[in-house]
Amino acid sequence: MHLAGRLSVRARVLESVRSGRSVLVVGPSGSGRTHLLEDVVDRRAAEAGAVVLVRGGDAEAAVPLAAFAGVVAHHGLAGSDALGIYTRLPEAIARRRTLVAVDDAATLDRASAVLLGQILRAGGQVLVTGESVDDLPRSVRDELRQRDALAVELPLLTTDDVLALAADRLGEELSSESAARLLALAEGCPALVVDLLDGVAVDADRTGVHLPLLRPGPRAREIVGARLDIGPEARDVLVTVALTGEVPTDLFDPRPVAVLREAGLVAGSGTLVPARPLDTLVLVDGVADEEVASRRRAMGARLRKIDGWHARADLLTLRGGGAVPAAELLRSAEQLLGEDHADDAAELLDAAGVVADPGVRLLRGRVASVRGDIDVAARELEAFAAAVTDDVGLRRVGQELGMLHAVRRMDPATAVTAVESVLARVVDGAERRVLEADLVKWRLMAGQAVDFSPSQPSQDSRARLTEAVIGAMVASMDGSAATAEHEVEAGRALLPEVPDAEPWVGELLTLSSYLGTVFDGRVVEGEVLATARRGAAAAAGAPSLGMWEYASAEMALHRGEVHQASSLARRAVRHLSWRDFTGLGPTARALAAAVDARSGRLSAAQVQVDSFEPAQLADVKVGLHVARVTAERLLRDGDAEAAAQCLEDVAELAVAQMHRHLGIMALDEAFMIFPSVSRRDRLVTVSDGAGLGGLLATRAQLMLGGEASEVAPQVEVLRALGLVGRAAHLAFVVSRRFAGCGDDEQAAAWRSRAVVLAADRGALRWPMVEDVQALTARELDVARMAAARSRSREIAERLGLSVRTVDNHLARIYRKLGVSGRDELAAVFTEELADPSPA
Repeated sequence: MHLAGRLSVRARVLESVRSGRSVLVVGPSGSGRTHLLEDVVDRRAAEAGAVVLVRGGDAEAAVPLAAFAGVVAHHGLAGSDALGIYTRLPEAIARRRTLVAVDDAATLDRASAVLLGQILRAGGQVLVTGESVDDLPRSVRDELRQRDALAVELPLLTTDDVLALAADRLGEELSSESAARLLALAEGCPALVVDLLDGVAVDADRTGVHLPLLRPGPRAREIVGARLDIGPEARDVLVTVALTGEVPTDLFDPRPVAVLREAGLVAGSGTLVPARPLDTLVLVDGVADEEVASRRRAMGARLRKIDGWHARADLLTLRGGGAVPAAELLRSAEQLLGEDHADDAAELLDAAGVVADPGVRLLRGRVASVRGDIDVAARELEAFAAAVTDDVGLRRVGQELGMLHAVRRMDPATAVTAVESVLARVVDGAERRVLEADLVKWRLMAGQAVDFSPSQPSQDSRARLTEAVIGAMVASMDGSAATAEHEVEAGRALLPEVPDAEPWVGELLTLSSYLGTVFDGRVVEGEVLATARRGAAAAAGAPSLGMWEYASAEMALHRGEVHQASSLARRAVRHLSWRDFTGLGPTARALAAAVDARSGRLSAAQVQVDSFEPAQLADVKVGLHVARVTAERLLRDGDAEAAAQCLEDVAELAVAQMHRHLGIMALDEAFMIFPSVSRRDRLVTVSDGAGLGGLLATRAQLMLGGEASEVAPQVEVLRALGLVGRAAHLAFVVSRRFAGCGDDEQAAAWRSRAVVLAADRGALRWPMVEDVQALTARELDVARMAAARSRSREIAERLGLSVRTVDNHLARIYRKLGVSGRDELAAVFTEELADPSPA
């Protein structure tokens, strides 16, 4: 459930309580059910309502009815025997209309549970919380069902909601690594987010807010304590694993390990890792520094005897205060960097000290580059490039220099020059093929012409993998989905043959698959993939997080969902500043500016545009979004033709630079702003009638040459694709087309349909074809329920509103949609009621 949904739940609960109805709130520990109950109790007390609060946990006193002691005293029954309380208290509560709020009803003692059932049977009103309905005492559960109590569920927060809640409390978006840490610790519980961030001192830079080493608060200790009743031996193993990280299972006695696995406290197959980082945080918090160091040294010594664990052993030995030879530290640093643990590798390199070896300079340069230490990376890599002569070393430094200049420094032209200089010294054909393929990326970013067409398949796995990655990227942006998927599968098949391939290669292949899917017209399928990848990257703090946030943000802009595009674009800017292996940092900033412009924030958008360097503007992906800012200014100044031409010019540049699909989207936007035969014909030609571009071209052909009745079906085509903004625009066009034919009834119906589509999931009405008032999110909720024949009282109850407020909403809805009542409203929402969420 999203945060906005939680606010709606609170309103529903409060409105039900005001109306005298009993309420049951269920949700896992930490889901916020106690907070919700206390909030409603405070509000009712402020409204002068009679209310008493009962804590199920008071049953720990082992005294019957202890939890109800305050209620008994409040009603003047102190000193009465149990039978007297059972017979007199429920009637008194019902007579005085007292709300009995019971937190954690499942923990009540038996006598208190029976009393709660009696209160319900007497007609009393209760507000009850628990983890699930089945956990409640049977008498309470049965009475709540019989009296049709309102039941609401508080599921865990989504990834986006945890990050939004954190940003709201801290005032800024979290950095990627801090976001991952909080997501892992919070377990989707709003109470834990608040608990972990309470009073924390933060530091912020361009990559976002950096959290310090978080300390567990009382809520975290309570939740973890409840699941750590496992005995001393199992607890000791868990503490060791928490302090040392992933370790082989067979280093421990199998009996406590079995206890840990049964309790769900460890994960891993053949290895042990804590299943929940929150457990680790709580367990480690109270361990003395001397014991931490001792356990790490001991585990380091044991791991050193096992093949494949030497790098981990060196790290633990070092962190435990032990000594490790410099040569071994360097080998382990190389391994950890290959496993995408650049910070751990840097820790080992610092411990190794100055080593006069060219290979070490390359390693230091690579680590510094990944960590964003640009000047150090450049110095070390250039020194290595000047000293190395072998082809493998040249290839590696060429790749690193390309990444450093094109991505880290955002200067792809310098990257091309640097890599070409190294390539001129490479003799080996396989190594040349790798660098030649890499040059395609940097040349595309620099706006230079490329020719990627290897004449013969390479026999070298590394060269073939690089060619597959570049081939997949080019096909996903300029070719067919089938070609892109073929290259993606080829690349994935080659990954096991190149064990030291960069850890992000697989993510680039998946991105190519996503782009191929979307531009093939399977937008919804693509977005399911992107959302899953984004969530996984956020939870792991993976370097691919910013890339997936950008991909989702750009597609949200094309769908017309400007609010989602804005949120994701800003998060992408933050996280790409932390880790970016794609060179998307400037493009994300340009996308954020484009979203600002379409939201009416033209001044903020222009400030961002003015900050770009010429080298960054040479990237056509940046240029496309900058053109959207310019076009929006022209459009709002009333010069639609110039706005369309601006977009068309950059679209043609994108097509010429092997970004055909992005060019099609911009060309389609130009057509939407100022339709013309030439733009229609260009859409048809560039799209070649295939994929998403072909669908947009078909819509353009019908708009210029078809009757209103022929254009109308395309609205549903676009909506089903998930392009709700374009569907709303076309519905407005259809409405005007019917009006021009004198069919006022159809014109009114399609205008109403357009307004509904424009409001759906916050879809942006762009470009505006007439001045209309959009439905608010709340009005859209009310309209859908009314269209489904729900009565005003039912709507009020579900949304936590008064009946008068619902009726006021309906009056505004009727006016905005141009309908006279629920019958006409139902006709407007026919498609939405059949399929309310196409994307």
